[in-house]
Amino acid sequence: MRPAEHALFYLSTPSGESLAALHLKFGSTPLVEQAVQYWRQRKVFREEWDREQFIEWTQTILSQIDSPKQYQAGEEAPERLALQFVPFTQGMLYVGSATPLADDEINLIQAPLADAFAVAYARYEDFTQLAAAKAELEKENQRKARELEEARQLQLSMLPKDVPKLPGLEIAVYMKTATEVGGDYYDFHTSDDGTLTVVVGDATGHGLKAGTMVTAAKTLFSALAKNPDILSTFAEMNTSIKSMKLPLLSMCLAMLKFSNGILKLSSAGIPPVLIYRNASKKLEELNIDGMPLGAMKGFPYRQETVKLKPGDTILLMSDGFPELMNDKEKMLDYPNAYAAFKNVGGKSPKEIIDHLVKTGIKWANGRPQDDDVTFVVLKIKRETADGKRET
Repeated sequence: MRPAEHALFYLSTPSGESLAALHLKFGSTPLVEQAVQYWRQRKVFREEWDREQFIEWTQTILSQIDSPKQYQAGEEAPERLALQFVPFTQGMLYVGSATPLADDEINLIQAPLADAFAVAYARYEDFTQLAAAKAELEKENQRKARELEEARQLQLSMLPKDVPKLPGLEIAVYMKTATEVGGDYYDFHTSDDGTLTVVVGDATGHGLKAGTMVTAAKTLFSALAKNPDILSTFAEMNTSIKSMKLPLLSMCLAMLKFSNGILKLSSAGIPPVLIYRNASKKLEELNIDGMPLGAMKGFPYRQETVKLKPGDTILLMSDGFPELMNDKEKMLDYPNAYAAFKNVGGKSPKEIIDHLVKTGIKWANGRPQDDDVTFVVLKIKRETADGKRET
């Protein structure tokens, strides 16, 4: 029984099959009310019924069972029935008999049967509570999974649906997050004069907090991308993110602008931008040291300007690729990442990304991805003999 306003009755068929568990108010019937009073005093409750009382009680119980046809008490109700309710810690154990039980028989029931039942019922209650807690945990996990999926879909909706299609330039992108909501970000903007602006970002951390930083970076980029001055854009983004007062959150970001063969670039804590020079088949590393956006107020960011030639290829990436760990706890590292790019630098952007992805999968050797991986590859198209751009 529950020491509250209801008593919990477990019913079974004569064959021992579970029938129902009913909640009856303490004052619902004289039997329940008296049994509760005796249980509180830890006394044995005895009562004798005639046939009419037994039928009335049976009808009361059956009226509260969903499928009363499951229960068959016998072809005929007994003429007399002795009821004995023996108390134990959590409730009372009912014993029915044709004649009242003697005290020594009651003692045999109470010790050890009722005591053993108390132990068994305590374990049952523990199991029930654990099952309820597990169900609640599963429900909570499902709710969180739905929220994470909604956040993931929101983040994906912030990424460009298509890459820009510009004459003389071929672009391919790739992103794979380590969790449902990642911290990597890439975006494009094309100005009226044809200048292409590209950003690749990596928010500190993972999950929803990193997703919040991605949202902020996306909003700021949308508002500031048309500004031709990268350094003033960085200054405004840095100030805005810093003013958000998000503890331990910042955005590593590389921004480049490309127009008429000229590349302008600045970096805020992102891995170096790599250029594959088609003429020499060599790799050029553009490493511009800079604090992540939002990390330090008034940080003096720098910009570099590079001339590109037909056939040259640019790779922007987050640190998830060079810092990829394998099943032996060994990092791919930057030299190997650079070598993987150099080996296919003369190929198309899509072929380059496919090679980098396969390199990462082979290196990880089955180990789950620890960090987000993002690539943006831009290739300056070569002119053919008739002066047309190579496709």
